[in-house]
Amino acid sequence: GRDKNLYALDRRTGAEIWRFETGDWVDTDPLIVGSTIIFGSRDDNVYAVDIETGTERWRYITGGETVSSPAVAGGLVYIGSNDGNMYALDVETGQEAWRFTTGLRVESSPLVVDGLVYFGSFDNFLYALDASSGKVEWQFNAQARVVSSPAAFEDLVIFGSGDAQLYALDRKTGRTVWTFRTLGEIFSSPSVEDGVVYFGSNDGNLYAVNARTGSELWRFKTPDQVVSTPAVHQGVVYFGDVERTLYALEVSAKAKAPDEESSSAAMFGSGPSRSGFYDTVGLDRLSGVKWDFETIGEKKTIRVQDLSPGFQSPSNRTASSGGVRSSPALSDGVLFFGSEDGHFYSVDAATGREIWSLAIQRTGAQMGISPVESSPAVAGGVVYFGSLGNHLYAVDAKSGQEKWRFRTDGGVFSSPLVTDGVAFFGSWDWNVYAVEVATGREKWRFRTKDEVWSSPAGDGDTIFIGSDDGRLYALDAQTGNEKWNFKAGAAVTSTPVLGQDTVYFGSFDSNLYALDSATGELRWRFQTEDSILSSPALHGTAVYVGSHDGNLYAVDSRSGLELWRFATGGEIKSSPAIAGETVFVGSFDGRLYGLDANTGLERWRFQTKSDVFSSPVISDGVVYFGSDDGHVYALE
Repeated sequence: GRDKNLYALDRRTGAEIWRFETGDWVDTDPLIVGSTIIFGSRDDNVYAVDIETGTERWRYITGGETVSSPAVAGGLVYIGSNDGNMYALDVETGQEAWRFTTGLRVESSPLVVDGLVYFGSFDNFLYALDASSGKVEWQFNAQARVVSSPAAFEDLVIFGSGDAQLYALDRKTGRTVWTFRTLGEIFSSPSVEDGVVYFGSNDGNLYAVNARTGSELWRFKTPDQVVSTPAVHQGVVYFGDVERTLYALEVSAKAKAPDEESSSAAMFGSGPSRSGFYDTVGLDRLSGVKWDFETIGEKKTIRVQDLSPGFQSPSNRTASSGGVRSSPALSDGVLFFGSEDGHFYSVDAATGREIWSLAIQRTGAQMGISPVESSPAVAGGVVYFGSLGNHLYAVDAKSGQEKWRFRTDGGVFSSPLVTDGVAFFGSWDWNVYAVEVATGREKWRFRTKDEVWSSPAGDGDTIFIGSDDGRLYALDAQTGNEKWNFKAGAAVTSTPVLGQDTVYFGSFDSNLYALDSATGELRWRFQTEDSILSSPALHGTAVYVGSHDGNLYAVDSRSGLELWRFATGGEIKSSPAIAGETVFVGSFDGRLYGLDANTGLERWRFQTKSDVFSSPVISDGVVYFGSDDGHVYALE
């Protein structure tokens, strides 16, 4: 668990039998081999523990966090690490038999079948290795990171990819047999039962697909992303979504599912806005009931609401059909934003009418959509944005015509900073890039020790950016040379914000940090109750930041003392924005909030139909933001 312990509990009473403490979170599923439990920890170790006593038998240290769950075959245990390696270790001693190095981190848990080890990597490949030697039998480029752990069905290996597709490959050759496309990244690992593949997608659906043909049997829509691995038992599929709701779907009975407005199959909800209840939905395993699918390019409605309570006026405005996690940019009366549907949009901010849209497709052998979660930057009549298809784009703001694209070796979630003729951004390939905006050519790159989700901030001479290696880096803007780095306790995906001589940022270790921007020395830290993905915002002498604990915090920028907090009904990943004396922030409870910046008292709230990941932008008394329900909203 996140308290760094592995627990053994009496399954009848829940009483603790023993606990084993590691140096960091334990995210892997333990594997029982005889009288030994084997598991990994984010402290970089693989542990073997006696099942009766909880005493350590051996440990093996890798070069990175271990979140992949182990598999065992032929006296060897196989496990991946965020150092990019797949390891084969002796079950009895923990001695290394072999290791195989991929291009990026390995979170996918291995599958061992017929003498081959199958697993995915963040370098976009699914690998098939000889289980005894680690020799490559074949590798398949899925064009996006592979977090999903593979499953076997007859002569197929089936897995999901960040390119929103489920793949079925021939286990011996790696040849594509079929693919199935969704509208969101697939982190969920598939389960196969009676010839049916069950898996979730970040588009909020649980899918049932024919394992032999890849044809859709049915889908079930939830309000949030489905990243868990479904479990199938006695005709019931159990799975969870990221809103902390557990669902039970009865797939053996032929029953009509409720319509979209009333459907609910939650068995138990632990989120702040849910109560526990049991309501199964009957679905035929093979014929099922198909829900409406939002196709690429479908037109939606932007709702416009006056900030005075009770006023709502729907307007005929267009937006995307996929979730909108990209925070919009506003320039010369035009709104720019990306979508999970694989398009980048230009919309008239006054009327909501689409001016142009650009389809962002992956290139290479495996074509498909490329979600755009990077928030755009506009400079000199050009829009710059990244895609999860490994590119930074430069597009003419008026026409939507592509000027150039710059390829990296990983997805670009980071939003570019454009200044002095250079675009700075990070990539999942562990690098920070500086690209000349006139030509699209690389000026320099700096390699961190893990993926870069954070977006850069700059003060002219220095670029500040975080990395999943837990560090905030200060880099020379001209050369890319490191000036200093500060080590936090966990990943830094939050984008830093600069004060007069202080840089502020959040970390997954739950802390908001304030550092001397010249030296990197710690001035203060403020601890919340969960991880911080949200980027802080400064206003006067206060710094505002959201946390996964559901609170928006106002902290004194000089002392780090709490001024106030406001509790929403879900995680806050959105970064706050301030206009006048009002602070605006979105939450995973589906709402955008308007709060008094001085007191934290709620002034109003606006409800969408899904998570609000996008950060708001404010101009001329209008607040613009996106939601995972596929809409971009403008609130007056």
